Amino acid sequence: LAAAPLAAADFTVTRLDDPAPDGCLPGDCSLREALIAANGLAGPDLILLGAGLHQVSRTGEPPPEAPVSSGPLLTHEDVEIRGLGPDQTQVQGSLGLSVLFGALDPESGAPLLHLSDLRIQNFQSLGDFLPSAVLAYLAQLRLTRVDMVGNSGPLAGAVMAFASSLDVSESRFIDNTAISPNAEPRGGAMLVFGGSTSIRDSHFEGNRTEGGGGAIVFPDVTPIPLGDVVLTGNSFIDNAAVGDGGAIWLTAQTGINRIDLGGSSFVANVAGGNGGAVWFGMEDDSASSTLFEVDLAGTLFQDNRAGVGCGAYRFDVPAAVSLLTPPTLSAVDARFIGNQALGTHGGALCSHGEASFLRATLQGNSAASRGGAIIHEGGLLDVQQSTLSSNLAGSSGGAIYATAPVELRLSTLSGNQASTSGGALYLSGPGTSLLRRVTVSGNTSPVGSAVRVFRGVSTTLLNLDNSILQGACAADVAAALGDLSQNVESPGDTCDLNSAFNGVNISSGALDLGPLADNGGPTLTHLPGAASAALNRILVAPPGCVQLDQRGFTGPGGNCDSGSVERGAALLTEDIFADGFEP
Repeated sequence: LAAAPLAAADFTVTRLDDPAPDGCLPGDCSLREALIAANGLAGPDLILLGAGLHQVSRTGEPPPEAPVSSGPLLTHEDVEIRGLGPDQTQVQGSLGLSVLFGALDPESGAPLLHLSDLRIQNFQSLGDFLPSAVLAYLAQLRLTRVDMVGNSGPLAGAVMAFASSLDVSESRFIDNTAISPNAEPRGGAMLVFGGSTSIRDSHFEGNRTEGGGGAIVFPDVTPIPLGDVVLTGNSFIDNAAVGDGGAIWLTAQTGINRIDLGGSSFVANVAGGNGGAVWFGMEDDSASSTLFEVDLAGTLFQDNRAGVGCGAYRFDVPAAVSLLTPPTLSAVDARFIGNQALGTHGGALCSHGEASFLRATLQGNSAASRGGAIIHEGGLLDVQQSTLSSNLAGSSGGAIYATAPVELRLSTLSGNQASTSGGALYLSGPGTSLLRRVTVSGNTSPVGSAVRVFRGVSTTLLNLDNSILQGACAADVAAALGDLSQNVESPGDTCDLNSAFNGVNISSGALDLGPLADNGGPTLTHLPGAASAALNRILVAPPGCVQLDQRGFTGPGGNCDSGSVERGAALLTEDIFADGFEP
């Protein structure tokens, strides 16, 4: 008859030191002894840690018959290690000690290690076998209300998950460091090799790496599937990378890649290369079937800085990669404020693929050369009910520099500046772009203070429809500007507005635009005065008058006003047009 396995149990740790293990006895049980005892039982076990500083200090070479009697703490069974909270329960290793909690047995059937309500601090992992303070290998790792502070390792400062599912919530990662021998991406706090990943409501601050990925790295490790990556409701502050990605570095895997950064904040992160906060990209050998989707709903990028380009966010596709489905970026209610690209272009972000912005704010970003807020290089850039203001480009495109089509609807471009051309918008490359019910006001540049269309040998075309253009247009040939009607140009006549329904040479006084201000709704806007020449110009006929303005207010009926704001509009009920209605 086979002996029945011993049942799972609870173990209470009663001593803070790390003696030679001789069993977990009542009143005499260390963390190491409790973990050894738990590994001898089938089923999930619970290890309870009391208040105090629990030491993991046995550094000697363990004998073969007792491989866990010294060195790393290991588990191959389901176990939860629970403290009384990070401020009361701490686990600490000696200087220079390679220590981990982990599941290293690939035959164990993906055991679960759950760490909760404790702090792991000051572990220094020095070898390739022990590349971080906590390692999960072919396992499940869950962190709940865990602080990881001041840890370091050659691949990741705090956590490495290899082909393991990772679930992190309400945790903090502070001042962890990846000590990389070269410029390869290393996670200052985490390195995740494949597997499903969910990190929610957690905080990353002051993490550092000598490679790329100041806080988190997701490297390309084929054929391990990446799966969906959910990183929602987190804050990333003052993380730094010598390479790309001040907070996050991620390379797409072959197949489906969905990255959800919704409701997060990225503040004052720094990259020596590209992507002051985030760098996403693909390798040269990426398959054509790769699908890449990024969601930035409600996310804040503020005061991030890139030493080269793309002050907050970069998506990089090598020229050799040909994708069946272009990458997509969705930024609903997102804010990009005060980000900087110190070396080249894209003060806030660099977009390569389909990108959509709804109710977004891009304000006060700057780039050393092109695209004070956005540089767009592939697919369609779709901007609706958004405001781009006070952005600065060292050369062209104060707000946007695009070599692929751009469509702006019910949006505002205000107070942007370019040192050479295209104060608000610079367009080149093939395709047709559109401004419909857009207000362009107060932008500056020596050439094309409002819009610059560089046609060259391409078939670049910009259609202007129902918009306010305060400033000058500049195009290589008049045919590069298409006139759909009911626009207002002030104070000159440079935009080739030939339709009888357009207004040209409108003085600033007659245009009577109010300052950029909070006129209701989620973004700042210019409200036309009561006698503005922009009022009631748009006839009730498609594709003209739609009774919805940038603020989400609905008009009173009849003709509409040119530009993004309907003066007589009132607030809609909360749920109407919640699906992002397109005018």
